Amino acid sequence: VHPAAAGIGNCGKIRLTARSQWAGIDDAPSLQTLSAHTRIGESMGVGLILFNDKNGYHSQQGVQGTYAYHLNFGRIEDVNQLSFGLSLMVVNNSVDESSFVIPDPVISQIVQSENYFNADFGAAYHKGGFFSYFTAKNIMLSARNLYNDRYESLNLRRYLVTLGYYYGQGKSLQLEPSIMAQTIERTGEKFVDFNLKVYKEVADAQLWAAFSYRKGFDNADTEELNYLTPIIGVNYKNFMVSY
Repeated sequence: VHPAAAGIGNCGKIRLTARSQWAGIDDAPSLQTLSAHTRIGESMGVGLILFNDKNGYHSQQGVQGTYAYHLNFGRIEDVNQLSFGLSLMVVNNSVDESSFVIPDPVISQIVQSENYFNADFGAAYHKGGFFSYFTAKNIMLSARNLYNDRYESLNLRRYLVTLGYYYGQGKSLQLEPSIMAQTIERTGEKFVDFNLKVYKEVADAQLWAAFSYRKGFDNADTEELNYLTPIIGVNYKNFMVSY
C-alpha cells in the first residue's frame, strides 16, 4: 500500500496471500499476491510485488518494483526516521471472450489483453512507537484501454494517509491502533479504516488478532459502505500465518 514501507524494520520479509470472495459462486473474484522487501545497508530499501487478480471473464496480472530511501536521525534502534518511496508498476489486463456465443461483431471470441504502466509515490515518518504514511497512488495519467473506450478516464489517482501507534514494546501484551483515510480524485469517494491490532506473547510464539472497520463516503444517495474485517494470526520464530 505504501512504497515508503519498503525496508522498514530490522529484517527482510516475504509474504504470500490468497483471497477468494463469494464462496460457492462460479468465477467469483480471487486474488493472489507474492511480495518481498528488505533493507540494503543503512539507508535503502527495495521491494517487489507480483499479483494475479481474476473476476469472472476479466483478469489482470502485474509486477511492481519499489525503491525507498530512509533518513535516520540518530541510531537505528532509537527509531527516528523519515522515509521516501517510489513504486513503478506494469499490469496486463485481459478479458476472455472465447466462450461467448452472442452473435455480435464487437465480440472477437479470443482472449484480448492490453498492458499499462503506473507509479506510486509515498513518504513516511517513524518516531518511537508512532508511525505515519502518505501515499499518492497511480500518479501517471495512464488508461487501461482494453476496450478502446474513448471515455476511459486517464485519472486513476487516489491518496492515502495512515497514522498509528505501537504500545507495549517489550511487554507480554501489545496494542497497535491505527487509522487509514483514502480518497479517489476522479469520483470524490472517501474511505476511512479504523484498525486495532492486539499482540500476546505465549511461550515461544506470539498470538495476535486485529479488527478493521471501514466507513465509506461516496457523495451519492446510496447506502454507505460499511465493512468489518477480523483477522487472527500467530508468529512463530521466523514464520507468520494469519486468516
